[in-house]
Amino acid sequence: MSLENIITQLALIESTIKDIRRAYDKLPESISELPCILNVPTSGAFKRRPDGIWQVDHQIKIQLLVIRADLPEADTRLRPFIERVPNKLNQNIHLNNSCNTSQVLSYFYAKIEYAKTEYLGIEYMFQVSEALTTSFSA
Repeated sequence: MSLENIITQLALIESTIKDIRRAYDKLPESISELPCILNVPTSGAFKRRPDGIWQVDHQIKIQLLVIRADLPEADTRLRPFIERVPNKLNQNIHLNNSCNTSQVLSYFYAKIEYAKTEYLGIEYMFQVSEALTTSFSA
């Protein structure tokens, strides 16, 4: 397991969500297909479980870009995705066996600027937990 593999699997699952044209495992220079999903690791926390195994909880910002923010139909096109993304991710909480567990923690509407263009979208905060195969010295 690794963060790289987790994000690759996450993007593969996201690419199967109805009406998503592209899900990125690496940030692109520009966006050409909408709606699309960007996956941005934001933070992580290490902890030792009661069984002595170290675990890391990764926080990943899932940015769903639906439409340019200046178009009047943006809100109407955005609403169906509010539940569509978490529903798909909840069907595969182990992300194709790349992690121990995962969950969508929250979401909010956002104007998201990417490559000098503003989009209306949804940002989901997503948490992924994985047991580490290497140990840390105490």
